[in-house]
This record gives sequence, C-alpha cells and structure tokens, in this order.
Amino acid sequence: MVVVVVVVVTGRMSSSQCVLGIDIGTTSVKCCLVDVASKEVLSSQKKDTCSNVPSELGTQFYLEIWAQLDNFVGIRKSLWRFTFNEVSNLYTWQDSRCSQEFLSSLPVPESHIAISSGYGCATLLWFSKHKPDHLTKFDRAATIHDFLEWNTELLQGAGLPLEFLPEVVDSGKEAGKLKVHWYGIPAGTPVLASLEFCKGLDFKPCNKPPSSPSPIEYFPFFKSYLAVAASLNGGNVLAAFVRMVQQWSLDLGFSVPQSKIWQRILELGGDGASESNLLIEPTLFGERHSPLQTASVSNVDLGNLSLGQVMRSLCKGVITNMHSMMPRSMLEENEITSIICGGSALARNPILLQELEHAYQLPTTLDSRGDAAYGSALAAINAAAD
Repeated sequence: MVVVVVVVVTGRMSSSQCVLGIDIGTTSVKCCLVDVASKEVLSSQKKDTCSNVPSELGTQFYLEIWAQLDNFVGIRKSLWRFTFNEVSNLYTWQDSRCSQEFLSSLPVPESHIAISSGYGCATLLWFSKHKPDHLTKFDRAATIHDFLEWNTELLQGAGLPLEFLPEVVDSGKEAGKLKVHWYGIPAGTPVLASLEFCKGLDFKPCNKPPSSPSPIEYFPFFKSYLAVAASLNGGNVLAAFVRMVQQWSLDLGFSVPQSKIWQRILELGGDGASESNLLIEPTLFGERHSPLQTASVSNVDLGNLSLGQVMRSLCKGVITNMHSMMPRSMLEENEITSIICGGSALARNPILLQELEHAYQLPTTLDSRGDAAYGSALAAINAAAD
C-alpha cells in the first residue's frame, strides 16, 4: 500500500491549515482532508480503481489508479499535469513471479525481515535476472519499497541497479515538494513520508531473517516496532470466489454481473440458516511464512452445500486463518483490549465482521474515516508538532 501525505494551505472548508492524506491501495484510492487543529476529518473520498491487468502476476494499470485520484482531488480542469508515457504497470504485493527457488538464490538480507515474492526488491531482481531488457526502459522505481534501509552492497552484487532505489527519509521528513500547482495546492508544498526508521524501544531485531518462518513480522513504527500479521488471503479470496460463481453462471448460459452476485451471497451468507460445519481453509495465495500452502475444503455433506453456507464458511475461514497468524492470546499478552477494524473488505462485508468478533471475543469497532489516508494525515500533523 502506498501512502502519500501532502501538507496543504488553508482551504474553503476550514479556517485553519489542513493536511491531505492519500492512500493508494490495491483495490481502491482514498483521500482524507484533516483539520490540523482539531484533527477532524473535513472531507473524505473513496473510489475503486478497477485497475487489475488480467494476469496471474498481480499487476495493475497505473492510469486507472491516477484517474480515480484525479477524479476527486479538487476541480477537474485537465486530466493530467504530467505525462506518463514511460511508466510501467504497477507491480503489487500480489506479484507471484518469484519462486522459492529464485528467492533462495538471492543474498540473505542484513535484516530481521525475510524477503518474499511480491516485495519490490524481489521483483526488480527478478527482472534484472530474467528480463534485463525490460529494466533498460526505466531509470527509477516509483512504487512502495520494502525495506527502510538498503543493503546496497548486497543488492548491487545481486545485479540490482541502485539508481532505481529512492532515498530513505524518516517519518515526518520531506520526501519532496510539489513541482507544480495542483488543484489549489501550491507548488512547493511539502510531501511527507508516512513511516519512520528508528531504533526500537521494546523489540530488539537481529540482523538476519529468522531460521524458521513466522507469520508475525516487526516493522519500525515511530519510536518502537509494529507487529504485523499480513495475510495474503482476505478480500482477494472472496473476490476469487465471486469470479468463480460468475464463470459457472456463464458456463450455464447466464450472464450475471459481479455486483449482483456480491449482493446475493452477502444476503444468503448473512442469514442465520447459513451456519454450518463446513470447513474451508481459504489460503488460495499461500502465505509469506508458508508460500506453498494451498486452499482446501473439508467436512462436506449434503446439508452444508448451499451458496449461503459456503459463503459463510469462506468468510469464517478467512478470519480463522488470520486468527491463527495473530491469535487473541498474543493481543492479551500485549494488553490489547479492543480491536479497531479498517479496510474495504470489512466495511463492505458484515459477515467478516461478525466472524472477527466471534473469533477474538473482544470489543470491535469499524473505523471508516479513511484508514491509512487518515492515519498518514495524523502522522504528518504529529510530526509537524514535534
């Protein structure tokens, strides 16, 4: 997920300064305008990008992403203020081109974080090994990167052109300035980095990946570390299920739009009669700690094969898988007493939210203020105050 924070000047909606948080996600783009003094959200927008390129390699068409951002930032006067003739498709965290054999051939990073397929450096190294001519078309990488400091000697030795890597800056520091006037935001306005690299207070990382893969990874976060269980199987699994149902309908001679399928399966799965003993392990995309893991269905009988029961079991499986990666016991050990939820999947799917509450047995709230867009805006405000 790419998060950009822009500090803006006084706007019509507020008599004080504002911060614009932008979250360019895998499935949607979100913008959030936050008042600096009150930290209240003055306006927010969210739009699906619909940018996936038909492929098994997790790429997206960048112009669709920028078009949605352009649609709801300010008054639309012209489509672009920049030309994008020399920009590749976006390679996302779902990029699966790096096999385990290829990853094991790479130098071990001097970090406690292991490298996985879908990480930017891994993708760049794959191109440098298998399609070097493709890289000659470009002189930099403009998407999110994976490590907050570069092992430059290791990367250069592995064949990665170092000019592709951006300069690393601390959270709240300027990543750059706007080059041109952009929808009321003047040229020269600072753009701030949203994450920070600093020494941890509670977690002491080693300088090499763990010997046995763990579902929990620790990332620098302000003055400590953030424990993250980033499952590769969430809303994308449900989307794959919807595509499968749609394809079955087409095979039977009926054309049903995905929006109608979503509406119906959420209705059926939300019914109390959809509870069953059907078990679904939904790991279609594997996991970073277990990349060869596949999905499975078990405990099937004649009484649990309705569409609503399958949908309910699939949602339960997604949450069960997440709970296995970061169980309630870990939250209790760290004195966490409630859960704040965000993201499109939970916002649009009440079944997932119900299963989450059931699995963790903790007070749960859904925050719809803009997710990472709101968080990045708050980070910029806090950084400016320090």
